[in-house]
Amino acid sequence: MIGSMAPHVNSDVKVGDVVIEVDPRYFRPTEVNHLQADITKARTQLKWEPRFNFLELVKVIVDYDLKAAGIEPANKGTNACRSKGFCYTDHAYSFYEKVREGA
Repeated sequence: MIGSMAPHVNSDVKVGDVVIEVDPRYFRPTEVNHLQADITKARTQLKWEPRFNFLELVKVIVDYDLKAAGIEPANKGTNACRSKGFCYTDHAYSFYEKVREGA
């Protein structure tokens, strides 16, 4: 590589040396590797149905993230929300985020 792009090589590091450590203080005691919901109870007892299927939800999330990054999204998620009568966010902080941030 050329100039400052060349990787830094530390000649003091030997094979088997610990160069990265995980600090257990930052582990959450109830961390779960896999979460999967079962909405059967909500469907049967509350007569609840989700507003979006998984693909529609992904489109909403992608639209939101692109907008937050300053990139104009294709608005497939936004359009899915509007077609179902759902008030889609304007990408401003939500009320609870403003409270948490002290705004």
